[in-house]
Amino acid sequence: MKRLFNFSWKLTGLLIGGGLYFAVNLMIMRYLGPTAYGQWAYVLGLSGLFMILVDYGFNPLIVRDVSQNLNLAPAYFRQISRLKFQFFLIATLCLVLTVLAIHRSSLPITIMLWAAVLWGATSLVDMGQAFTHASEHFRTGAFLGVAHKAAMCIMAVTAMILGATLLPLMRSLALGAFVGALITYLYFYQHFFKTSSPARSEIKTRYLLREGLPLLVQNLFIIVYFRVDTLLLAWMANDRQTGLYNAAYRFFELSNVLPTALLAASVSFISRQVEKEDWTRLLAQQLRPFLGLACMGGLILYGISWMMPGWLLNREFAGSVPILRLLAWTLLFYYPNFLLTTFLVLIKRQVTNAYIAGLCVVINIAGNWYAIPRWGGMGAAFMTLATEASITVLSLAAIIFYQQQRAGSSTQ
Repeated sequence: MKRLFNFSWKLTGLLIGGGLYFAVNLMIMRYLGPTAYGQWAYVLGLSGLFMILVDYGFNPLIVRDVSQNLNLAPAYFRQISRLKFQFFLIATLCLVLTVLAIHRSSLPITIMLWAAVLWGATSLVDMGQAFTHASEHFRTGAFLGVAHKAAMCIMAVTAMILGATLLPLMRSLALGAFVGALITYLYFYQHFFKTSSPARSEIKTRYLLREGLPLLVQNLFIIVYFRVDTLLLAWMANDRQTGLYNAAYRFFELSNVLPTALLAASVSFISRQVEKEDWTRLLAQQLRPFLGLACMGGLILYGISWMMPGWLLNREFAGSVPILRLLAWTLLFYYPNFLLTTFLVLIKRQVTNAYIAGLCVVINIAGNWYAIPRWGGMGAAFMTLATEASITVLSLAAIIFYQQQRAGSSTQ
């Protein structure tokens, strides 16, 4: 009953906040058109590659450790907030230097900086969500998540009403994200900075950096294969193909609310059970709802594809329809991967996650390099499907292998 309650609150927050934000993204797509939206996606994709440093690997650590010992929460919040700010400065400097080296004359460098602010602020909000997952305060998480998305939406809609071009529109969205991050920070400041933690001296920065490093590597690989298709489309095809692919991908991302809510509601329970149960049996039990949601999500995406041109977007986005239908099949692997990659972290095999992600990056980049010049957005969509399938197979194999090792050591 408690997991159903948690799932309900998480799903409600994602549907309201994510729904508002997605509706505004539809407005942005229609407002900009495929070509300008392709530039918009390029900016977010390139800046996102560097801003993954701000996330590091902290959120899974928060969920894993704090769910097992809530007294750690204040110390984790203090330490990680400070580290995130330092990493944001480093990532922004690296982004600026890279943009200066590969600068596209049609895009001002300041738009990259505002995109960095957007990603940095969102990273802080995601950290707050990790604390609500670990402590199972899902109602609070829902309110904070909706506040973040609402602030972004209000600022973006205001900018479009005023006739903003690409740069002021990005600036408005980033300022909205900053307001949402400030709300999250002030909430946890009231709860954590004024709380004396008996475990504070036990939390070492080097522990967080050491434990989070494999997760950073994994996240970096993941963000590469999620963003590299956008960048390669921009470099090897054109802004229009980039816009068509990313329009379809926004609908694909919308389906994330289902596995995200289910995983958030389950992860604290799974974290407590991994030391007690057979991993393969526990995993088989938890995979069933993810596969069921994957089938539901695929049907929803197919339905959306029929309404996309003329109803949800301009008819000039008709080329996004076959891309979205191909991405719908990806959900059969994409949803279970939410659970599988998290499960490897919970059994303290985050290094294995990093190896799997690195191998899949190689597969993804090599495949995109061949497919994008020939088939454009459809080629990128096929490689997304192939990459997610590879992650599923490799993650399952790793978990089964570690369970066999565990069973063998317990019998000796």
